[in-house]
Amino acid sequence: MKFWKSEDSKISIIRDVVVALLAVFIILMFLWGYTGQWFAAPMVAIESGSMEHPNSPFGRLGTIDAGDMVLVQKVTKVSDVIPHGGTIKGAEAENGWQTYSDYGDVIIYKPLGRTDVSQIIHRAMCWVDVYQTNGETTYTIADYGIYNQTSLTIEHLGLYNRNPGWSHSGYLTKGDNNEIIDQITDICPEPVQ
Repeated sequence: MKFWKSEDSKISIIRDVVVALLAVFIILMFLWGYTGQWFAAPMVAIESGSMEHPNSPFGRLGTIDAGDMVLVQKVTKVSDVIPHGGTIKGAEAENGWQTYSDYGDVIIYKPLGRTDVSQIIHRAMCWVDVYQTNGETTYTIADYGIYNQTSLTIEHLGLYNRNPGWSHSGYLTKGDNNEIIDQITDICPEPVQ
């Protein structure tokens, strides 16, 4: 008990260090517990304006602006992410789930899993199932009522009668301030797994 009430300057310094370390430990445990990112970075810095909303004032609560720090939650299965979706299925059609001022979840990914490029933080627009049968590739996007098609037209995503040539299933992603999905640009030419 003398440790906590001591007037000795050496003990006082040790006590202050112990309290500071305990406070840091408690904060880290809270962050790691909430995000599920044990011993990994539980936050990421936003580097670009691709998620900024054109009519929102800079720095408004509930938006993502360049320079912001965002908590990152671990995703272990496809159902952990609620995509924006279309008029048939997804957050917009079904339950109105919103994050950062629009429908659906925002995800962070490394394009094509590469570790030598910056992470991208964009909205999961929908899940695309890619099927390869007898040399033909077809696409199913249930959120938009599209089943087994060889070409896709979804104006909201910037797809116009396009056979994208994707090789695997995954999320189609788009920055809220972008006109087209990442998967038809150089950002990430394949769906995000």
